[in-house]
Order: sequence, then structure tokens, then C-alpha cells
Amino acid sequence: MKQKEFRRWQNYRKIGQLKFTLLWALYFIIMLNVVILGANAIKGNFAFDIDGFFIRLIIGGLFGAFSGVMMWKTNEREYNNHLNNSDSI
Repeated sequence: MKQKEFRRWQNYRKIGQLKFTLLWALYFIIMLNVVILGANAIKGNFAFDIDGFFIRLIIGGLFGAFSGVMMWKTNEREYNNHLNNSDSI
């Protein structure tokens, strides 16, 4: 982990794992809907499908939460390794 990444992760750690995971879920929900609605607009289909929206809400939320948890665990492991390596030098 580089020093810049280390400092950035310290800031993310301040918000906590739950908020970090929820932010990732929100990000995926928004991006999934933007991509699908954009693709439909390009096809000329401007109708909003509420059923599709709720499906994307669930899928985006689950995938985003999973990605957030995995990202947290990975970065936390790298952060702790960086701390341990810095202490031993």
C-alpha cells in the first residue's frame, strides 16, 4: 500500500464499515440504473419500468454491498500489513 493510498484509507476508516458498504451499495444502484436507462434511451425506449427499477435496486444493492464488504476487507488487510511493516522497520 502506497503512502497516498494509506492516507486515503485512513479517511475511509473514519466513516466505518457500515457506511462504507452502504455507499458502495448506493453507488452500484445509481450506476446500474443510469446504464440501463441510458441504454434504453439510446434504443428509443423512454418509458420508465417500475418493476425493472425495483429489480435493479435489489441487484445493485446486493452486488454493491458485497463489493463494499470485500473492498473493506481487502483494504483493511493491506492497511494492517502496512502498519506492521512500518513498525518493524
